[in-house]
Amino acid sequence: MQVLFTLFPVFAVITLGAILRKTNFVRAEFDKTLSELVYWVALPCLLFYNAAIADYEVAVAGRTVAVVFGGMIGSLILGYIVSTLLKLKPSTRGVFVQGAFRGNLAYIGLPVVVCSFTETGNHAVGIAVVVVAIMVSCYNAAAITVLLSVQHKLEKKVVRQILQRMARNPLLLSCISGIIYSLFFQNIPVPIGRTLSAIGQMSLPLALLCIGGTLVNEKIVKDVVKAAFISSLIKIMGAPLIGYLMIRLIDIGEVEKRIAMIMLACPTAVSSHILAGQIGGDEKVSAAIVVISSTLSVISLGVVVWLF
Repeated sequence: MQVLFTLFPVFAVITLGAILRKTNFVRAEFDKTLSELVYWVALPCLLFYNAAIADYEVAVAGRTVAVVFGGMIGSLILGYIVSTLLKLKPSTRGVFVQGAFRGNLAYIGLPVVVCSFTETGNHAVGIAVVVVAIMVSCYNAAAITVLLSVQHKLEKKVVRQILQRMARNPLLLSCISGIIYSLFFQNIPVPIGRTLSAIGQMSLPLALLCIGGTLVNEKIVKDVVKAAFISSLIKIMGAPLIGYLMIRLIDIGEVEKRIAMIMLACPTAVSSHILAGQIGGDEKVSAAIVVISSTLSVISLGVVVWLF
């Protein structure tokens, strides 16, 4: 029942988003605006607020980040090896590898964590927001590096742009700001705290609606199914397995263990498809990976919630 209670609200809202978009109740332009609202306003408020009030130790959050980061690196390497064996062309290879490691932590992982923890809410969410903020930046940097390097376009100018994007990432900045605030102040003034909480609370349902609206528009082309399916399997199966091996080696608590495994079991981020198009990657494969991994993640997340 725990699996049902945790995942049903998440995927029910995603389904609602798909229905609203399919019936044109929510138009494409509005869906894009909602996504930008979540990314630039609502999620930063949620991350700052929870980072500022959360009861957790930095070392504990650091170990959780280490597990997720290890899972990312492991699945990246695995994706690179498999893409070489499949002899994919450069534009497809970069997309394949990106799909194998880049998880949808902010729009899927965080809502699942919130639904998964009821008794240790603040503690768990506090750790999760640190993981999301740091790992989203790592995913962005790694994705750009992979997509450009396989096409032999990685230059000093590009590296500088990667660092600049990380420095301007609203999720990372809001989380770091919240942690710094918590070091100097015990509480957030009530009016400000309630405002941040109210804005932040709308981020998760809106994020899930946006995911549903985006997925329903993506098309899967038959000739890319094989590559997309293998990349998706590496993401939702390979990454959690690598993370589990790391957990066996690192002293990590039960709450942190579940958070790390949930994050690693998430599907490929929708933003990976957008980035692939911007950098000249194979958009057909990237779209298929997002759809297939999102569908299969019902199984991977269900197994993680059940076992951990």
